[in-house]
Amino acid sequence: MGDARRWQYRVEPVTDRTIVFHDSLLPRYRGFAPTATALINGDCEIGITAIRPVEAVDAGPILGQRRWMVEYPIRARAALERQAVATADLAGNLLHEIVNGTLMTTEQDPMAATYSLWRDEQDYFIDWTRSAETICRTIDALSYPFMGARTRIDGREVIVDEARIVDDLVFERRDIGKIWSLDPDGPIVVCGRGCLRVTAAHSTKGEPFIFKRLRSRLT
Repeated sequence: MGDARRWQYRVEPVTDRTIVFHDSLLPRYRGFAPTATALINGDCEIGITAIRPVEAVDAGPILGQRRWMVEYPIRARAALERQAVATADLAGNLLHEIVNGTLMTTEQDPMAATYSLWRDEQDYFIDWTRSAETICRTIDALSYPFMGARTRIDGREVIVDEARIVDDLVFERRDIGKIWSLDPDGPIVVCGRGCLRVTAAHSTKGEPFIFKRLRSRLT
């Protein structure tokens, strides 16, 4: 049989039975937090790869993959649940191949490899110089069960739960992060390209956050 591990666990000792499940379509997104990175990038297709572990990061021979098309917008929880189903399906197929002695491997193409960096608390802060589309995908990709996309306003840290793209305007000076208008549906914020409306946010204490001042800048 095999010894299957997810990325959260240190694989030691490694045996010829060890199988690692990585939540990307390797050789793309070797490394950390590949699902979140792929969703922020707006990839049309994501998935799971099973590999044999080697010393180089996520570079081992491929035992199998499962892939699925992404329809945006998509929240982190929905994507991770879909990844979990794909992992279980792939694991069952690999077990069948192991029992039947038909398990095969395919070497990764090193020229096609890309990498995903680790994420820390700083990476949860929204970069308002990005496009409105990228920021909306970031908010969704970092939503529960992750910490949530964050911003600062008037010296306070706020978690942005939901936002949607609105029509852009031609600003003579595009001052990124400024609130353009404010109404009960939420503030419209100027992004590096495009504008978005923040429709739901909460404080670090879990309380709903209400934007009250028009003359505010999100950073």
